[in-house]
Amino acid sequence: MSQSEPATKTITIPQQNTFTYRELWELRKRRFYKFLKFLIPCILALILLYLGLHIFYYLRAQKMLSKIAHLPTSNQLNQTYDSLASTDIYHDYNNILSPIQTPVDLTANVPFYDSDANQVLAIATPLAPIYRTAIQKLLDHNKQYLDQFQSLTYQGPVRYAGDYNAPFSILTPHLGYINAATKLYHLRAFLYFQNNQPQLATNDILSIIQLQHSLLHEPNTMSQFVRRAIFFRHIEPLITDAILNNLFTATHLIQIQQALQADPPDPKQTFQYCLDYEYNTARQVIHNPDLLGSNRAVQYYNINTSAILWKYTYIKHIDRYHIYNLYHQLNLQLSKNDFNFTWVDKYLETTDNVSSRCIVIRGLTPIFSAIYPKHQQHLSLHNELLITIAEHRYFLDHNKYPEDNSQLIPHYLKEPPANQ
Repeated sequence: MSQSEPATKTITIPQQNTFTYRELWELRKRRFYKFLKFLIPCILALILLYLGLHIFYYLRAQKMLSKIAHLPTSNQLNQTYDSLASTDIYHDYNNILSPIQTPVDLTANVPFYDSDANQVLAIATPLAPIYRTAIQKLLDHNKQYLDQFQSLTYQGPVRYAGDYNAPFSILTPHLGYINAATKLYHLRAFLYFQNNQPQLATNDILSIIQLQHSLLHEPNTMSQFVRRAIFFRHIEPLITDAILNNLFTATHLIQIQQALQADPPDPKQTFQYCLDYEYNTARQVIHNPDLLGSNRAVQYYNINTSAILWKYTYIKHIDRYHIYNLYHQLNLQLSKNDFNFTWVDKYLETTDNVSSRCIVIRGLTPIFSAIYPKHQQHLSLHNELLITIAEHRYFLDHNKYPEDNSQLIPHYLKEPPANQ
């Protein structure tokens, strides 16, 4: 049996096309144009989407801005400050207090300055000789400035230097020498009390109260914090300690009481000053992001990223909206006399799409949440101190304390403090 032939089939092989270089170039060009026809609409769509988002976020921010249009501008801050505080006395304050010197070699072993000086400044507690010598040496070095300040007859708010149209150009050296003078007056009053010289000590306490009062209308957050710190760290402890040791006469107490009544804390007004100042600072940074390149701005807002992306994209308008919204909510709540600002701490956590350059929300939110409660505490302690002074005046006249505060009115207090 013969072997069969294997089955076969015919396969047609297509003839391969051949191209000249010109034909190949034309083919590639057609493919490229086809790709461009697809790509260009996509790019245009993305551009239109970006422009739409930019316009949307811009209009949203402008609408929110219109809700806080009543907040004062920088020019209005300057004008209000000029009208409420004395512009003439500033030069006297500056010339007298700025030369105060507290170098390290003079502040060794001095309470308030040397952290190793563990001496408690209590009138009834004897002062160690090493501390007394150090304090006296520091006071002698600055005696002429302290005495010259007390020779000034002006009692009231002072218009310190600073243009609020340029927030980061505002230097506050006066806060430094006010703080230094306050500490020195405290130390000197303490020594006077221990030396049984209550009138001289009273004069120094009145000087501290005036230094606090001089900052009353300064629309600067730090200045308002310094006002509160002066009361908590110096005025209240000194007066209370002296009353406990029965060192004041009725005349001394009347002088101090009148000075304190002339400068009652107003937590709402204080918060409004801080709100207006921080709003204007933020607004000027928004309009001129290059301010963030200055060392003071970086230090103030703790920002170290580039402003280019933020400056030229709609991210800026997202941040503007959230910044304006924060100020709107704060101002709205303040106008309703609702002073529970604990929600501000959580504002950043509940705010979506906020960039790292949203300066107010990231840098100043903790400040806002802390301002009012502490200044409300300032008001309460201030009023308690007035009542304590009135009670002690009653004691000096009757050799006993009043059974209730109604016995203090109207001779020792014209009216009870509002929050008592």
